[in-house]
Amino acid sequence: MVSQAARPLTNSGTMISSLSLSLFLGLLSITVSPLQSYKWKNRIVIVYAKDKNLLSKQLTVFAGEKTEFKERDLVIFKLNKYDGINPSGQKLTAKDYQWLVRRYFSTSDKFGIVLIGKDGGVKLKSKEQIGNKRLFDLIDSMPMRMQEMKEGQ
Repeated sequence: MVSQAARPLTNSGTMISSLSLSLFLGLLSITVSPLQSYKWKNRIVIVYAKDKNLLSKQLTVFAGEKTEFKERDLVIFKLNKYDGINPSGQKLTAKDYQWLVRRYFSTSDKFGIVLIGKDGGVKLKSKEQIGNKRLFDLIDSMPMRMQEMKEGQ
């Protein structure tokens, strides 16, 4: 008689191998966040608008304060109904565009703004246009920004 411990693990061993392979293949298909390279360096504003005029209007408001944006390490992702532009002015890949829209907006959203802190956390989510003062006041009230101001950055 063969003891339980001496039996080969063909069925359960095969199952473990299949599970390991599935997990590995699943990890390969995970999309890396298009925001990853900005983490701990920048605060990110994502502006999404299905209407080109709404997007343009919000970006015009932001453009008036370039120095303030730079001082707060703010970068902007611009998303419209079909595609987007990263802070460097390059068109986003379809995969990155879809990742951002799915992660931060709903299909019913016509407009939205998301502020992401240097730590990668969402600090503000709005379906309405916002002014620079509201944005800057929020950022300036954050502990990390207060530390930056204290250190003179």
